[in-house]
Amino acid sequence: MTSGSGQIYLDDNPVNMYRKIRAFDSWPKAYFVTKRNDRDMRVVVTEAHLSDGTLILDRVIPEGKKEMSYEDFMRGQK
Repeated sequence: MTSGSGQIYLDDNPVNMYRKIRAFDSWPKAYFVTKRNDRDMRVVVTEAHLSDGTLILDRVIPEGKKEMSYEDFMRGQK
């Protein structure tokens, strides 16, 4: 297993993503990559849950930042 093993893609199957988040909760951590200010940013997922077959991200750690709610992270993306 490598640190890249924890990468998830937000357009993937929600159940598979949730399983990966749970499986990699200690190492290497599940994360996704997003664009911010024209560069790739790694965002670690620390808490998530499934609701009616939809993956809900609850808490994340954006690269270089402290843990925050996913809602706060998305508010800063706009």
